[in-house]
This record gives sequence, structure tokens and C-alpha cells, in this order.
Amino acid sequence: MFDRLISIIENRELFSENYFAERDIDELVDLRYSANFDRQWMRVYNDLKQTTPDAETTQTIDKIRELSFLMAYGMTESDDIAGLLSDDFELICKAHLAGYNDGWLNALICAYAAGQFPCGTLDPTDKDITACMQDWLG
Repeated sequence: MFDRLISIIENRELFSENYFAERDIDELVDLRYSANFDRQWMRVYNDLKQTTPDAETTQTIDKIRELSFLMAYGMTESDDIAGLLSDDFELICKAHLAGYNDGWLNALICAYAAGQFPCGTLDPTDKDITACMQDWLG
């Protein structure tokens, strides 16, 4: 799973080339910091903060965070968007490792699978994390 995610990031397959060019970056950031989104994100973060991968997996997650940050920054020139995306990927990786199923987080994963930057209100999905990851990473 992690190797496929790294490949998607390195090959710039996450978003269409003009995805961010057609959007207001400040509005996307504001939608991410909206009370509803932030509350849900922090809830999942707090659920997973005790997940402690081994040293090798931690290095892989750090690589995913770095690559995703650089990719997003290159597309947007926004350290806010890049940081948010990088944080999402760490959360997703930890959830995958823990087998953590949450309708809201799975909706966040499904947004990425659809080539969208998740923000605003996400409607929880009934799909489990394995199905969401399969849709996204194949």
C-alpha cells in the first residue's frame, strides 16, 4: 500500500495537472479550517495518536509526508495546502496500519481516490477503509 502511494505521489497522479489552478487556494484552506472539518479531523487524529509504527514504517510514512508536501507545494506554492495534504497522508497511513474504520476518515480517503482535495463538509461513507484504499490505490 505504501509503495503504491509513493508511486502515485512521485508520478503526480493524485490530482489532474490543473486541479489547483482552477481553485481558490485561500478558500480551500479556509474550508479545511472550518469548525466541522477541523473537529472531525482532530477527532480521528486523537483516536490514532497512540498508533506507533516501527522505525522502518515510520521512515516510510515520513517519506510519504515529504513527497506529498513537495508535490502539493509544487502544484500550489501554498505551504498551507502542502502541510494539510502531508498531515492527511500521515493520518491515512496510521489508520491503515491500525485497521481503523471511521466513516468520516473513509470519506476523506474516497475524496482523494476521486482526485479531489478534501475540505468543507464530508459526508461519512459506509465503505470500510480497505475498500476506500483499494479504490484509491488499486
